[in-house]
Amino acid sequence: MRALIVEDDDRLRQSLVRAIGKCGAETIEARTVRDALRQLESQPELVVMDVRLPDGDSFEVARTASARVPAPLIVAMSGSASAEEAFRLATLGVREYLSKPFQMEDFLSTLRRALSKHKRDAPSLLDLRRELLSRLEAYARRNGLTAREQEVARLAVEGIPRARFASELGVSENTCKTLIRRVLVKCEAARLADIPRLLLGANAADRQ
Repeated sequence: MRALIVEDDDRLRQSLVRAIGKCGAETIEARTVRDALRQLESQPELVVMDVRLPDGDSFEVARTASARVPAPLIVAMSGSASAEEAFRLATLGVREYLSKPFQMEDFLSTLRRALSKHKRDAPSLLDLRRELLSRLEAYARRNGLTAREQEVARLAVEGIPRARFASELGVSENTCKTLIRRVLVKCEAARLADIPRLLLGANAADRQ
């Protein structure tokens, strides 16, 4: 599992990284809303985020994360969020909320419970990616993607980090950027993370 830890307090963030790492997860870190939004491109299955961050609140992080396909489990933490803010976070896809300060044992207990329920409720990530890849060829044909552009879409579906696209495709970084721009234009997508969601919505069109 890949976990994104969004926390500007260095000591707490490192404690969370160590605790989650001991559970066998790969961890990536962010201190700000901007960093967190960028790190979401690596498709974490778990997002643990502070509500208050140096450049704003993390509502946008929750909204963006919950719109991904598949959506990660989102856990929020705060020492000052109001009841109204906690409710808003729930509407944005946050499944667990922890009030600071908390004991790490309580955090891990909450996390295990939430992960267990998330795995029961969510479709298998592998099965979902297989389904998306099975739709990709027809979708690419309908949107006029070349073979190389279809490879870009495949990498997005498989959750390959953007930094690895050029090496995976065997092209220069400039050529990779050009391919990505063409894919986004042809698919009418704002970002690569939109490709899986668009593929899910392509089922009805594929049957016509």
